[in-house]
Amino acid sequence: MDKRVRYVKPFAVILLIFALIFTNAIRASADMGPKPSIKLTVKNAPDELYIIDLLQDYEYKEYWDYGLGEPRETMLRRLFEYESDDGMKARINVPVDGNSFRFAEGDGVFSYGYMTPDVFRVIIITESGQIYVSEKIKVRAYNSEVTYDAAAGTLREDKMRIAVPHIVRFTVTFLFTLFIEWVVLLCFKYRLRDGKNGQVFLLTNLCTQMTLYILLNFLGGFMVLIEILIAAVEAFIYSRLLTPKEPKRADSYALTANAASAILGIPIWMIVYFIIR
Repeated sequence: MDKRVRYVKPFAVILLIFALIFTNAIRASADMGPKPSIKLTVKNAPDELYIIDLLQDYEYKEYWDYGLGEPRETMLRRLFEYESDDGMKARINVPVDGNSFRFAEGDGVFSYGYMTPDVFRVIIITESGQIYVSEKIKVRAYNSEVTYDAAAGTLREDKMRIAVPHIVRFTVTFLFTLFIEWVVLLCFKYRLRDGKNGQVFLLTNLCTQMTLYILLNFLGGFMVLIEILIAAVEAFIYSRLLTPKEPKRADSYALTANAASAILGIPIWMIVYFIIR
């Protein structure tokens, strides 16, 4: 083993610790990024004037007189007083988001931003007093697009808005991580063509990065623990499968590679995550 490699392990540990601290600092400022949103498309809507809003498990108890004049003020009052069988009420005045109700005629597209509910219904109340309420939906996309068919009462989320952002984000971050860890691999004098190093390197990174991506989406608060576990798993695999078989060298490589990819990759991940929603 190259004598220089034996001095890398302490450096790798320090680098990994710095990476974890840096990771938490980045996450602490995450609220500065884009906010969740709902894009609502309404089809087969009433031809007459109507008011539309989202129903959720939230009740704004104070009614504001907007001075809208008739018939809009009466329509707004009806919306405020409405409660579904499962206790859902109109958002009306939601802090930060502002007034969530809209007036319209016929089909249309409505946008809601920040503090948007995950579970909600859509309600329409017409000038003549007719009330249309959709089925309940739980949206999964951060920036979701849903379609409400007022005639059928159905409310559907666009599935592509769920899958595509995840696929693109994972692909970009995986390729970036692969590049960083390949550069570190070369620094540790490993060659992809030796033994099965190429397959081991590619498959290990693919499996660990997929696991990392999935866990971070469900257990984001445990990011430090997840990063440590990923580094430990890679060290275990590399120490047994990389050629030449030098466990200490492989352990040092795994620690250094994970620390480097965390420090350099997390800012990229944050940018990609905020841009691709």
